[in-house]
Amino acid sequence: MKVESSHKFITCTWANSSTHSKRVQMQLDRFTFHNNTSCFVELENEAQVSKALKSLDKLKFMRKTIFARPMREDFIWGRTPRQSEEQQINGRNRYFYAEGSGPSDALRALREGRRMMLSVQTPGWGTQDMIVSTRNKHSLAIIEQYLGKYDIEAIGNLSPFYGDKKDHPRMLCFMDFRTKAGADQAVVDLQHTEIEDRRVLLRPSSPSPWRSHQIGKVDKTLLEELQAMGLASTETYDDKFNTPLQVSKNKKKPKSQIRKDA
Repeated sequence: MKVESSHKFITCTWANSSTHSKRVQMQLDRFTFHNNTSCFVELENEAQVSKALKSLDKLKFMRKTIFARPMREDFIWGRTPRQSEEQQINGRNRYFYAEGSGPSDALRALREGRRMMLSVQTPGWGTQDMIVSTRNKHSLAIIEQYLGKYDIEAIGNLSPFYGDKKDHPRMLCFMDFRTKAGADQAVVDLQHTEIEDRRVLLRPSSPSPWRSHQIGKVDKTLLEELQAMGLASTETYDDKFNTPLQVSKNKKKPKSQIRKDA
């Protein structure tokens, strides 16, 4: 059965309805460790499938509609399904399966020093009258043109700038390079230079406390290994997702609360 929802919600719903899953297959973003919008579930029997379909399909949750439907008979566990445009960025898939060695493999670039954060001077590339999707495609084309030669393995989701014009470069995205040599050379060649009339900053990525918390939710042992290596914060912080920081429009964030990384 395929369900478009979050893992946490599915688990809670089935627990409350006495419907238990035998296996759940879902994909997570390697940069955020958040799941995408769908997962595949095996239940104990057909009766439970019918019950789950009836209770979940077209259910409204957090202002979103959940869709549940039976899987095709030729579905194969572990096979990567057809990737949507959201999952494919310039032909590179940033998602992994949250089982087996998947979480560890997803952070290999971080452990090997191949994960970088790209920041670009606002308002970024493209004209301000472009819609977000058009600006993203334009930005990805520029990234491919100037950084593609360093052999990029994966690119994270692009952060919108919403038209602000702060002078200091703002985070645009994370990216993994296939080799540390390629990542290091990209830093040397592009650091504090301009690309298409915008100053850029490329630096190693390190998980923030709230990202460390998310990694720990998926694999606690993996987080402990990263902390022992000094690659993840020993202080985990989940409040960013539960109660996001509210800042007055006329009041700046204290320096201690400004996001360091994501």
